[in-house]
Amino acid sequence: MIPDPEAVDRPREITRVLVCSGKVFMDLVSSEHRVNRPDVAICRVEQLYPVPMRDLGSMFERYSEAEEIVWVQEEPENMGAWEFIRPHLMDLAGGRTVKRVARPRSASPAEGSAARHATQQQLLIDKAFGVPPGSGTKTAEKAKRDAALTSSKG
Repeated sequence: MIPDPEAVDRPREITRVLVCSGKVFMDLVSSEHRVNRPDVAICRVEQLYPVPMRDLGSMFERYSEAEEIVWVQEEPENMGAWEFIRPHLMDLAGGRTVKRVARPRSASPAEGSAARHATQQQLLIDKAFGVPPGSGTKTAEKAKRDAALTSSKG
């Protein structure tokens, strides 16, 4: 478990704990929403198996004021670690709400289009921070244009 270094000194202010693994962590910590949502802690699980129950439990205890715990994954809901990690998160949540933020269920792990991927990724980050879609400074439409520019540069 890697706790959020920006939230570790102010655990009582945290109302939402984002838990993730892998690259989506970088997208979350570099998001423009991070500045606007100081009540959100972003914690990364480096080892999914065996689940670091003691460390995960300690982290949830540290953020005892948090009302919800949110697992964030880039993969579609039916892929990724959600189904594996969900019972462990629920066991350790202490009655708090446990949610999941992921792409919609799909037969394919990839979008098939850089522009569509950028749009879906921005929507995923918005949802993780609890921001209504399109209300952030980088809207889904801008993400789509950025991806189109990136893919055309080659």
